[in-house]
Amino acid sequence: MALARRCRRLLRGLIPPMTRRRQIVTGALLMALGLVLAVVVPSPYVDLARVVLTELDELDLAPYGSVLVLAPHADDETLGAGGLLMAAQRAGLQAHVVVATNGDGYLTATMRDFQRLFPTAADFRRMGSIRQQETLAAVGLLGLDDAQVLFLSYPDRGLLPMLRQYWEHDRPLRSSYIGASSSPYPLTYNPAATYSGADLLADLTAILRQERPDLVVIPHPVDEHPDHRALAAFARLALATLQEEDPAYRPDVLAYPIHSEQYPFPPRKGLNLGAMLLPPPALAQVSEGWVRLSLSEEDAVRKYLAIGAYRSQYATLRSLLEAFARANEVFVPVETARPLVTLAEGEPFRPDTWLSAEGEPLEAVLYDPLADQSLRRRLASADLEAVYASRQEGDRLVVCSQLRGRRVRTLSYQLSIVAAGAEGVAHYSAWSGYNQTDPEASQSGRDMVCEQVPLAALGDPRLMALSVEARMPGGALLDSSSWVLLEAR
Repeated sequence: MALARRCRRLLRGLIPPMTRRRQIVTGALLMALGLVLAVVVPSPYVDLARVVLTELDELDLAPYGSVLVLAPHADDETLGAGGLLMAAQRAGLQAHVVVATNGDGYLTATMRDFQRLFPTAADFRRMGSIRQQETLAAVGLLGLDDAQVLFLSYPDRGLLPMLRQYWEHDRPLRSSYIGASSSPYPLTYNPAATYSGADLLADLTAILRQERPDLVVIPHPVDEHPDHRALAAFARLALATLQEEDPAYRPDVLAYPIHSEQYPFPPRKGLNLGAMLLPPPALAQVSEGWVRLSLSEEDAVRKYLAIGAYRSQYATLRSLLEAFARANEVFVPVETARPLVTLAEGEPFRPDTWLSAEGEPLEAVLYDPLADQSLRRRLASADLEAVYASRQEGDRLVVCSQLRGRRVRTLSYQLSIVAAGAEGVAHYSAWSGYNQTDPEASQSGRDMVCEQVPLAALGDPRLMALSVEARMPGGALLDSSSWVLLEAR
């Protein structure tokens, strides 16, 4: 994480914390001020990224025999990894694409395509079927046939609620777009599945178990879109499950970015097939080891044509979609899970004092990009910086979220945990801030919010996924960390 820490130090110099500002009295005033300032304050990332992100190693596919690309929506496989799929086919790799949702919740395209101000559930379903056919056309241009594509047909914009709330098969999410709790599409991998986290995890685990790819390509865990972040978490949960069954199965995992400020980066107007693509500056803060996959001129053209197969999206997103057709693609390695370290020495709610049994300082379990959105650049209290976690005395989990600036009581901070153990999956959520539900369970400093959770309350889990959010009064999301997987045993 040396490059990531370097970027963060540079950003700290560029963006002084708001230590002298008085506490903002109301959330509405806070947001209004941020939006006004966002217009006049440029992003600090452009010059920084041009300095530190100039040379990327080339991705070598020679060690691999098979690749599986996971797409949150119908089109992400082409935008993020279309060139990789072409290169894999050419190299003789077995290639498969798994599309988690059909993108049937895109309101603007549905309104435009069907000329309806208020689309019906039937309209959204038609959009989902159209996008499935567009996917088959797109991957066909990339050299794959229909048999290499699996549609899971889970609900668009529903993956994060399924992870956090709608987990049980018999208590599924009902899509507000297509008006269903299970897939109505003939092209569905598991027609018996409901819109539940348990079924999505089971489907992904079954596919990975059957295909056993040695390279898995997933969305970046810090992608701004909640479906992308959630699918990255589901994918790593599925891989961790398989690795418990067979510790020898250790595929490489690469992530591709889609939704991040200023991405595709550097920004370009119009079609630029010969232009270089660099990692999003925000994501480059928190993940290193980025590699590129260079595309020949012919492959860049084929990717452009494959993107064009998504005609339902082209009318509203043409300039954005075309910006992904460049001379290369970028990927970064992602770890599946890391061990939960037991605290040997240090103050319980001061991560800067935490030491392991070897006397080493405990690193954060995840880092979140700093000032990665216009509003967060001006509201340091809403900008998550890092999350620390450790097992402590009394067999309890302590999670501390560090903010870029001083905490204010007008904001709330939510810790979410999905814990898998012998008794099944348990969910836990804790709020800190103006609506604190359990003040004694939360300890905080000027720029830190901590929660302590008895591991017994999580079912003594073997594996935990956790994430932190910063929210406005009323619940509006300001910042959300990625999901980090911790091995508790």
